[in-house]
Amino acid sequence: MAKSDALISGSFALHFFERSVWLPEDLDIYARDGQESNSLSMYLEQSEGYLLVSAKENAEEYAGLEFVVSVRNTTSLVRTYKKQISSIQNTFAEIQVIATSGHPLGLILENYSTTVVVNFISWNKAFAVFPFSTFIQYECFNLKARNRANEWAMNKYKDFGESATGTLGEYLWM
Repeated sequence: MAKSDALISGSFALHFFERSVWLPEDLDIYARDGQESNSLSMYLEQSEGYLLVSAKENAEEYAGLEFVVSVRNTTSLVRTYKKQISSIQNTFAEIQVIATSGHPLGLILENYSTTVVVNFISWNKAFAVFPFSTFIQYECFNLKARNRANEWAMNKYKDFGESATGTLGEYLWM
């Protein structure tokens, strides 16, 4: 991750700070388009044994993105990888490598629609941008006006709060 200047964000970072497990587990890794995202993708395939299952060039069509893409920093390519982690239970680990036109942090800070997911992990540090409201008060606030594009994200994390193993409790959706 250090070589690619990549950041992990989304559900995985939320669970990291909450110290909870939420299935199905996926990992969103943001890296600049070009050498950074390509080298990360090659590492996943060649060293970790992940298989590329899809590559989408238009981020607005990708339901896994929890934000409205801005004009200044866009997502040019989303590669989804899977690796079987249990043949008995037929479970898979999933990683999305999200290639951004600018620095990944800009995309995360500018485009997430709720405070609960503005968390990210670098190769050597982890950051929760709204730790008090998210992990102490268990409140989630909208960062953007509600619309069709971000309703999916709000519903996803509302369900997360209700279905967690008693650690997150109910979120207040304002």
